[in-house]
Amino acid sequence: MKGTDRCFIRKHGQYKEISYEELLKRKEADASYRDKRFIPLHGMLLEVPPEDYDACLLYTSPSPRDK
Repeated sequence: MKGTDRCFIRKHGQYKEISYEELLKRKEADASYRDKRFIPLHGMLLEVPPEDYDACLLYTSPSPRDK
């Protein structure tokens, strides 16, 4: 993701900061990372549980009022 250097992954219920490059490496090396979901937040990526990710998509989708 262009302009994103910071990513936060969830480990044991807490967030750990890694670089975007590190995230890409982990996605290549560890199949479990391919299913993780991230939302862009203030210029960084934040891992969220799948159920929260779906809720975020609903909340952030453009509404007809925004057109």
